Amino acid sequence: MYFPKIFHFITLHLLVVSLASQEEQHTRRSYTVNPGKILFCPSARAGPPGPPGPPGLPGRDGRDGRDCPPCNCASVPSPPVESPCPGSPPPVPQGPPVGGPPEGLGSAHNPAKSCDEIYHSISAGVQSGVYWLQAARGSPYQAHCEIITSACKDNGGWTLVARVAGMSGDFSPTSPLWANEDVVSPWDAADITKTTSMKNPGWFSVPNRVIRMCYSGPRSDCATFTHNRGLTLTQLFATQFAVEVQEEYTFETLMKKLGKHLDLGHLKTEWCGLNLGNLCNLVADPNKEPGTHVCRIGCIGDTSLPRSPNGCNPDDYSLGIGVSSCNSPHGCHGHVSTTSSLHFSMYSRYGDYQQTAFIYVK
Repeated sequence: MYFPKIFHFITLHLLVVSLASQEEQHTRRSYTVNPGKILFCPSARAGPPGPPGPPGLPGRDGRDGRDCPPCNCASVPSPPVESPCPGSPPPVPQGPPVGGPPEGLGSAHNPAKSCDEIYHSISAGVQSGVYWLQAARGSPYQAHCEIITSACKDNGGWTLVARVAGMSGDFSPTSPLWANEDVVSPWDAADITKTTSMKNPGWFSVPNRVIRMCYSGPRSDCATFTHNRGLTLTQLFATQFAVEVQEEYTFETLMKKLGKHLDLGHLKTEWCGLNLGNLCNLVADPNKEPGTHVCRIGCIGDTSLPRSPNGCNPDDYSLGIGVSSCNSPHGCHGHVSTTSSLHFSMYSRYGDYQQTAFIYVK
């Protein structure tokens, strides 16, 4: 009789299929790109836009691998639609931005200094959307204002100053965009449906005390960095180094804020904050003399302890925007193409996130 052999073959086949299915789920949850191997990528690089298709089902950006953690405070909600998970922020409305209010503060005839000025000057009815702001030099520009009025500490008018395409090198650790007054894609700077990189005049025109980084779209997985310097971002990233922020993040707390899941089992040392150029020299300028520990916004860490009280180590862990990684052969420093704009590194693994982050200031 051949029944035992057949039964054995069927059992083995089912086991292989089950393991393959689990591996696929794990791969899709990570959604990262490693050298020489794309774990999961639904398509190649985007080509020219095609004709509009039929409307699809609304949903969040599922490529970020998050498991619906407690969602961030949302602004004025969009029309209700079926949400992919309880408590998620409302989907971003589609379509190009409108031209701003016809009159009053924030209009083309009366541009505001910042979105927070609009929030505090207009007593009621102010909503998220496109407004006119005055650049420090030059003509007024259109910007998206994220107005948060819910009962949370992030209340206020947040000025969108940048979009960061994760796989690009636009906001890499040593990119000149951090500390100069160049603009990127000013023609669609107020459009929160875009996923390409953008930097508008607000980067060098709006003095601020807090940065709000939304790591996976304009309203998802957000974390604030309170530096209290009262500077524009150009001034901050050009003159202030190793800035520790009021939130006192650890790798674990920031990771949860950004909706990521990294294995921290080997993490021994860490640093979180803004504009670190070199952990071995806290006054090092990452624009001119970057070391092995560049961290523009986020956290870096290592698997070992310092070898002396004044010692430091290359980073094995990183997460954020413009963070270096010495796990990557070209990721320590010295070149604009060190690591991509949205990068992660942990013990034995590293990669880049194919999503778009949004940077606001207030």
